[in-house]
Amino acid sequence: MKKLISAGMLLWVLLCLTSCLRDVRPANTYYESPKESTTVVTEQMTDQSVSNVTESETPVVTPKPHAQVMKWSDMHPSPDAVIMTPKEIEEENKRIADASDAIFDIFSCGSALASDELFSLVNKHGIPAEQRYDTDGSPISAEHMETVKSRMSIPAADEYPVVRAVLTARGNLRAIPDNKPYRKSPDNLYDSIQQTELCVGTAVLVLYTSGDGEYSFVISHSYSGWISSRDIGIADDDEIWRSFASPESFVCITDALYTNGNAFLDMGCTLPLVAEESLTYTVKLPIRNSDGILSDKEIYIPRNSASVGYLPYTYENYLTQAFKYEGTDYGWGGLDNGIDCSGFVRNVFKCFGFHFREIQSIRTKWWARLSL
Repeated sequence: MKKLISAGMLLWVLLCLTSCLRDVRPANTYYESPKESTTVVTEQMTDQSVSNVTESETPVVTPKPHAQVMKWSDMHPSPDAVIMTPKEIEEENKRIADASDAIFDIFSCGSALASDELFSLVNKHGIPAEQRYDTDGSPISAEHMETVKSRMSIPAADEYPVVRAVLTARGNLRAIPDNKPYRKSPDNLYDSIQQTELCVGTAVLVLYTSGDGEYSFVISHSYSGWISSRDIGIADDDEIWRSFASPESFVCITDALYTNGNAFLDMGCTLPLVAEESLTYTVKLPIRNSDGILSDKEIYIPRNSASVGYLPYTYENYLTQAFKYEGTDYGWGGLDNGIDCSGFVRNVFKCFGFHFREIQSIRTKWWARLSL
């Protein structure tokens, strides 16, 4: 049975995140807000392809404000006031990174990783010691577990090459190299090896690839784990990797999940900006070619599905982004294109430029600035 994110669930999470508003200042010109516009009509496409619908084929749709957003905004004294400037958010991101051992600077890593560091990361989670069960309730066999163990068997070496890559598909980050569900009991709903989802355009470092080539052990800004090798494109030069890892100009997806053909783009996902048109943004979408190498393709994103840069961090924008998830399927760790509680909070705050690993990171000084 699918569970949907309801307005009541959203209100509960929002209330848990609010305290007393302070340090409110007038809105300024730090940002460019998204303009009302269109919905792109896409075609049926083959794997790893995207549609490229022209603006003339794009119908105009005017978004309707959510009733709860309007109600809560009317109760707030300054719903459009900027709570924190981009500079303050950047400083807060640095503070979180400095205080957390879960945040990793992917730009500081060299071209190789020492064996003890790799083994420590790979064995951080380990294979579950207890019996686990598949979706149909059947126990996962010992034979299957041997296959998984063989993927985790890393040949001895003094060091291992570090390869740069970018997510070309919405990928499930796993504690061990397997896509089979690992449920603690036959009637349990949760996959115990699912860590999180990585969105399209996420820059990662590939530290090891299994012998069968099916899985890659990667590290991102805030997670490490195994991902299907088919979900990443290997960067054969540093320039294309950095164009996604730290683009000079970018758009940020503001829909809960924007789809363009076979591309599923989560809220908070950023893509390099190519051009602005009257109805759409032209962006670069990362593509994995037949050899597994990273490339890109230009696609259109409707203006009401994204913003140039991050959104202003205001109370009304916070509410607007949060309530876009109403009706979304609940997905443990982001499975099946769904969202869970920590992913929901993370993606909403990514729209403002905040970068943190998990919901506990919200307990900071800026948390107290967001309230009725």
